Amino acid sequence: AETPEGTRIVVRVRTAETRDELEEAEWHVVSTMPPEEPPVHVGEALIDAGIPQGRFLMIELILEAERTSVTEVITPRVLSIEQQLSCPSEVG
Repeated sequence: AETPEGTRIVVRVRTAETRDELEEAEWHVVSTMPPEEPPVHVGEALIDAGIPQGRFLMIELILEAERTSVTEVITPRVLSIEQQLSCPSEVG
């Protein structure tokens, strides 16, 4: 990610056991860049916040910029997104 001065990227997620529940689930901020730096470890952030992980996950990236004039063009950039799936080991 590139976050020039005056910009930031907010990563929010929500998780649920079903698609219908996902649409009603609460959003949780898992990273704000800056001050944080990529990569964002969503699973770890949810565990650290005590949020149970459901079967479905929705990720939202919010790109924000503070402008000092109407002609100024400044924007953060997301250069890539990578997803890794980890399945819990079976118990028993």
